[in-house]
Amino acid sequence: MKKILFVLFFFTIMVSAAFTQETWQKVKIFSDDLRSDIAMLRKSGVIIDEGYIGKDNSISVFLPASDVEKLRTTGIRFEMVIDDWDSYYKNLPVLSPEEQLAVRQHSKQNYGVEGLTYGTMGGYYTYAEINAQLDSMRARFPNLITQKVSIGTTVGSRQIYAVKISDNPDATENEPRAIYTSLTHAREPAGMMSVMYYMFYLLENYNTNPSVKYLVDNREIWFVPCLNPDGYEHNRSTNPNGGGQWRKNRSLNSGSYGVDLNRNFGPYTYWNSPNGGSSTTPSAIDYRGPSEFSELESQGYRNFVVGKNFKTALNYHTYSNLLIFPYGCWTYLTPDSAIFSEFSSDMVAMNGYSPGTAWQLLYPVRGSSDDFLYDGDVESNGKIFAMTPEVGGDSDGFWPQQSRIFPLAIENLGPNLYYSWVAGDYVSLYSYQFDRQYVNPGDQVQMNLTMKNKGLSGASNLTLELESLSSFITVSNNSVNVPSIPSRGSFTTTSPMIFTLSAIAPIDTLCKLRIITKKDGVTMSADTISFITGVPTFVFQDTTNNPLTNWTI
Repeated sequence: MKKILFVLFFFTIMVSAAFTQETWQKVKIFSDDLRSDIAMLRKSGVIIDEGYIGKDNSISVFLPASDVEKLRTTGIRFEMVIDDWDSYYKNLPVLSPEEQLAVRQHSKQNYGVEGLTYGTMGGYYTYAEINAQLDSMRARFPNLITQKVSIGTTVGSRQIYAVKISDNPDATENEPRAIYTSLTHAREPAGMMSVMYYMFYLLENYNTNPSVKYLVDNREIWFVPCLNPDGYEHNRSTNPNGGGQWRKNRSLNSGSYGVDLNRNFGPYTYWNSPNGGSSTTPSAIDYRGPSEFSELESQGYRNFVVGKNFKTALNYHTYSNLLIFPYGCWTYLTPDSAIFSEFSSDMVAMNGYSPGTAWQLLYPVRGSSDDFLYDGDVESNGKIFAMTPEVGGDSDGFWPQQSRIFPLAIENLGPNLYYSWVAGDYVSLYSYQFDRQYVNPGDQVQMNLTMKNKGLSGASNLTLELESLSSFITVSNNSVNVPSIPSRGSFTTTSPMIFTLSAIAPIDTLCKLRIITKKDGVTMSADTISFITGVPTFVFQDTTNNPLTNWTI
């Protein structure tokens, strides 16, 4: 009897400890050498993982209260921003039913999206609600999206589901493939809502937007909205209204729970790189696991992509308004850094995020999904141009308030579309040349264009069209046919486009033209160019690089 009581007592203590939640706090850390201090803090047991770097070289991060106490002993200056995250989150404003309806009506009117609703976990979908939405999508659009397919089962016996959007979803076609994932980290649901919004955009605009129809007809676009269902469900169990800070999965290891899935990808040399970009301590928030691909979730993702020849991947995380690309495990750039830089520059031009590698923007990372997908198994997968959007700014954190859910999803809609396009052919304006330096009223101007196929497949059957965006401009030769452009190649027109500036156009007026690229008659891209009429008045001019020639110093 005593043994039974002891076992029950011990079990009760263990269960209680497993579900005890530590207070989380947000602090702003100031440093003259941020990367050095982050490395020093790691050695002190304070793991800085995810954070917003300010212009004053500070970093705002969420830490458990015990780590904040360790931080106090280091002598590094910091200030408390939120002293009790749970209390703070519970007091954030929520949208009324009328306000929610207004947001959704705005989404429908401006973006054609009405299927995305607010979930029951602080406005975010629960795991069950994600799956219900996938089932609903299939019921509404059986010719555009597959039934959900399990790519793995977790230790909690939950399924990791994937779906494909394409014009023949139940068939495998020889089309460029892209993949989008989210909730690798369980406390980052804003990425999931951004992915779900994009899915609804493709499905609900298919019959009304020719560009969306072309994209869906000519791509296979896969989605894994919840890669870490156990961790996400754990947050629901502890914080049913949202705000839970659990990050890892729920594997039991050495008396603690969880492996950081985005530190668990191989190959071994990436997972074990010497940059210190993960922890070997099982209780740490960024524990990498006992070996690469030790976890069922990372195994499922790895096995799913094998042989599918994906070209692009976006693995959504939060937060910091960043767009991160490989390498994270090495402190040098990939051989394809020019491609990553071009892709990321085009994408952040749409939402204002900052692009770069993890070690350039935050800190070194090892064992990430991006590095693995890019060239961790080229023999099986080829190179997948994988990147990580970190959704949301400093005030958003891991659980942005309800009023931010739709704006964050919408600001990533353009980048999502772009990354589906460049998985195949995608041609846009690279440069242009007028036949004169300045355009005066009454001038007839000839313009040649250089177009670039930024996509990862060849492009053909292209038409370039010139459109006036100014009442003072008349276009006379507005169309040029382009037979083909190879992947990553360029083409310069030999037959100029011609426009005339009205003789009554005022001097010093901003005029705009639009270059529209069409594939098989469907708009692929639209680029705006501008110029100011007349010859400028030079207020100051210096014609030498040697100041001693024209200046007295």
